[in-house]
Amino acid sequence: GAPPESGWLPEVVSVGVFLAVRDARFGGPSGELDFLAWVDALNHEILHVEQSARLVTTPADAVRFIPEVWARFHRGSTMTVVAQTKQTAEVAFAHPPFLFPGPWMESRRRTLVSALVRAGAAQPSVRAGRDGDHGTRFHLSWR
Repeated sequence: GAPPESGWLPEVVSVGVFLAVRDARFGGPSGELDFLAWVDALNHEILHVEQSARLVTTPADAVRFIPEVWARFHRGSTMTVVAQTKQTAEVAFAHPPFLFPGPWMESRRRTLVSALVRAGAAQPSVRAGRDGDHGTRFHLSWR
C-alpha cells in the first residue's frame, strides 16, 4: 500500500529541498551536471524498485505506470498519459505555475528517459514543452 499521508512532502517543500541540496553539494563549474548525475543515480534506484514490483518489461509498460509511480511520491502535481502508441507517448504534467525551475524540470525529463531505458527502449527521446499556464507536456519516443 501507499505510505501514510504524513509521509508525503508537498511539492513546494520538495523543490526547496532539491534546490538546497544542489546549492550546498554541487557548486562550482561542473555543479549542474554533477547534480543531475546524482539525481539520475537516485532515480535509477527508485525506478529499479518500482519497475521490478510492477513487472515492467517494455517501454509501453513503463509509460503506463508513470501516473501511479508519480502519485506514490508527489502531492500537488500530477502526471497523466494523454496519448500512447507502440513507440510514442504524451504525458501531461499538471503543476502550479512557476513552481519547478529549469534544473528540476530537466531532472524529470531525464527520469522519464531512464524509465524507458530500464524497460528496454532503444533510442529513447523525451522532449518537454509548455502545456498552458499550469503544466508541461512531455513527448516520449523510443524504438
